[in-house]
Amino acid sequence: MKGIKEVLFYLTVCVGVAISSTSFTIIAGLNEMMSGGWILLSILVGGALCFGVARLLSELASIYPSAPGIRTYLLRGFTNKISLFFVFVYIIFVVFIGSVESYMFALVVQSVFPSIPIIATMLILIAAIVSVNCVGLELPRNIQIVATFLLIIGILAFGAMGIIHSKAPLAVVESFRNANQAWLFPASIGFSIFLFMGFEWATSLGLSSKAYLKKIPRSMQSAIVVNTVVYIIFCWGLSLSISQKVIADSRTPHVLLAQFQLGHLGLYVGLLVSFVAIVGTFNAGVMGGARFIYIVAREGHLPPFAAKISLKYGSPIGAVILLCGLVLVSSVTVYWYRLEIVFALISSSIICFIYAALVLSLLRIKSASNKPKINYESKMPIWTHWALVVVLSIFGILTLFSIPEVVTLVLLGIGSIFIFAQVAAVWSLKFKERNKLKKEEGKVESASLPITT
Repeated sequence: MKGIKEVLFYLTVCVGVAISSTSFTIIAGLNEMMSGGWILLSILVGGALCFGVARLLSELASIYPSAPGIRTYLLRGFTNKISLFFVFVYIIFVVFIGSVESYMFALVVQSVFPSIPIIATMLILIAAIVSVNCVGLELPRNIQIVATFLLIIGILAFGAMGIIHSKAPLAVVESFRNANQAWLFPASIGFSIFLFMGFEWATSLGLSSKAYLKKIPRSMQSAIVVNTVVYIIFCWGLSLSISQKVIADSRTPHVLLAQFQLGHLGLYVGLLVSFVAIVGTFNAGVMGGARFIYIVAREGHLPPFAAKISLKYGSPIGAVILLCGLVLVSSVTVYWYRLEIVFALISSSIICFIYAALVLSLLRIKSASNKPKINYESKMPIWTHWALVVVLSIFGILTLFSIPEVVTLVLLGIGSIFIFAQVAAVWSLKFKERNKLKKEEGKVESASLPITT
């Protein structure tokens, strides 16, 4: 029974992190590009690609169990500089997701309680996340499992009701007749891949080294299957219930569908869904991003403040405060300039590049003369590894051009992120080297002082 509960814990973490408020924004973005069947097919392809990535990440996790995720995986396959570059890109990715999450949740709150300002909800939410993480509070596993299952059932119910109540449930296939949407299909897959983001976080949650042999690999893969079914059912019912234009104009389609089916009560149900989603995704995202900041700071690549630990609670308070401060600034930017879809596009592209880099790192590790023992074999041919690297990179690029109205902002944004990450990686290496030299100089000076009695 304990083994089943452990697997359910890993599974619900993977599923719960992926189903976020931002996911519904992504679904709205997909409806700006295409409709019906094309969206369902895009989700199916995105899920298949992530399934392959999950199998290969399971190999990395079995080599380096309980390792701090992409920092270790990329450090073993590439140079320290390249690993740091992707860590800084990933931290910015977490900041962007956090800002979109807080804004989307605030929109839902305001739809239910119009008198509450959006900025107030965002500030309260971020302050609450900082407080919870600084005192080291974690969601009990039983509550995590139950909450995620309720979230899955709720979203599936909304989608299923839309399908059942439709007079023509197979009308979604009519969109395949629109040849113009076919041209946008490749660019949409990067968007769809984002819907599964978060399954990789299970690689650092193993309760024992044996968990990386079967439990975590199977949990990640099962989570992708579950999420694929959930998203397809939901989008299918959504497209049959509400027009494409209305969905595209909204950033909270789950609230639209709940209100369509339940009337005014649907607003409260939509708020509940958003709350459960944000508790898992936002909180886990902050802890995941803070952990990377703490690790890099502990290695000496960032100022000591970022590695500060609460002696009372054992939480990385320096990293949490720094990350949430960045999320706050980013959230206000999203709110003032309505950049949620721009941030979502950039985030979708980034996660494609990061997955491609992780697969390429595994390839380099496998080809090394002193390659480590792989305790979990994905049994995927080497050519599929290369195919994933190429395909994910292409979809990451195409995603940037998927919505013409914001292409300029998206390109400027991701270009700035890559430049910043490169500068930060170089600076962090020099920062560590300077501190190392200062310590050595201090030791020399101490050794040269005369001994007095």
